[in-house]
Amino acid sequence: MSDCNADFLLEKQQIWSEFFDHNLKSIEKSTYWHKIVVHDVSVQSFSTSDDMFLLKEKIETFNSDLKLIRNSD
Repeated sequence: MSDCNADFLLEKQQIWSEFFDHNLKSIEKSTYWHKIVVHDVSVQSFSTSDDMFLLKEKIETFNSDLKLIRNSD
């Protein structure tokens, strides 16, 4: 795994930040997020908010330690 993580990039900010827009207002380490893989979900799009609600409900039901922040819209 690469040693190039958020802490490293913040330490080296003077080196790389000059390559970005000069109107850059702030650089900060983001909050910790979890990535999940969802299996056995139909490949058909979740086209309505009801569909997304049902997906969220199933994820939280079968993963009691997870609490999703919101439905994707």
